[in-house]
Amino acid sequence: MTDLIDIALVAVLVYALIVWGRGARAHLALAGIGILGCVYLLARQLGLGLTAWIFQAFFAVFLIGLIVIFQDE
Repeated sequence: MTDLIDIALVAVLVYALIVWGRGARAHLALAGIGILGCVYLLARQLGLGLTAWIFQAFFAVFLIGLIVIFQDE
């Protein structure tokens, strides 16, 4: 039962992200975030500690910047 709730929650979040991305015309920004996320995950898998740490700090600051940039929408 918890797996079903987990899948439904993730599906709703992904759908909301897609709808927001189309409405905000932020396709390139979302693609860039996706690429950076993949690089971060690859760095963690390869054991690149410094690179993973830098990306963690970047995403923390980027989240705040994202809120400021898209506050009108």
